[in-house]
Amino acid sequence: MSVNLTVLFYDCVPSRIYLALLSKHGIRPKKLINVRTVPTHPQYKSLARFVGNRCALFIFLLAGFVKRKLSSENDGNGLIELFMDDFGISKSCLETHPSRYVDIYSEIYVSGFNDPRLSDFLDKEEIKCFLFTGGGILKEGVLNITGAKFIHIHPGIVPDIKGADCFFWSCLIKGNPGYSIFYMRPEIDTGDILYTKEYNFTYPTNKYHFFSNNHIYDAILKVYDPALRILTFIDMINNSLEDEENIDFSNIECVQQNHEDGRTYFFMHEALRNHVINKLKNDK
Repeated sequence: MSVNLTVLFYDCVPSRIYLALLSKHGIRPKKLINVRTVPTHPQYKSLARFVGNRCALFIFLLAGFVKRKLSSENDGNGLIELFMDDFGISKSCLETHPSRYVDIYSEIYVSGFNDPRLSDFLDKEEIKCFLFTGGGILKEGVLNITGAKFIHIHPGIVPDIKGADCFFWSCLIKGNPGYSIFYMRPEIDTGDILYTKEYNFTYPTNKYHFFSNNHIYDAILKVYDPALRILTFIDMINNSLEDEENIDFSNIECVQQNHEDGRTYFFMHEALRNHVINKLKNDK
């Protein structure tokens, strides 16, 4: 099923989890824009003038100036792959070119998501509803593009749980993770709500009990959390929206948030985070 949606893609493991699970569930976005952030190193700028951004970025990768985002370091000896297996996808999807998952593929080389060149580029897009996959905080210059809507999938039921590490704050406060889909606004996690869903998190101790908490934290952020995010989006499409193939993603019925409600959380202290992970390991 092809849907009228543009994926605003940042190349990392969670973004590729999004694409793999959309494909597994038969959903194919019309377009993907691969936002390639280029180094600010003076040598890179000089090289790019002569050979172009694509070649310059490749040379810097080879030279070790730029770390490959999909590196398997800190994988916990296969924990990421085990988590991916739980969702029916293989690690090979991390090497599949993102163009395979969409009808139209394009790239843009910018200094970051708030580079004015990206705003100008997106302003010219025909499909101006964008699924944001991460990579930074979008500011007003991007979010205020005329006619554009940016969809974000947040690991917490807003407005109650906003901010950072919300998968773990949700597990601590509510006992299970919850997810909210909303149109983004300049203020963090305050946009109009399109859909929410809570999950009963089941941690299979026989498979994961002996991994370190640091590896579990990393693998949850890279695989488990993004998988539940995009499954929430898929659930919204399949179970809540009529005429799935002609959805107007920029005009979904939504609920406005009261910005004064709820609480914004920050990155969880390691001691409290370990308490949450130990509880997940021992209670399920």
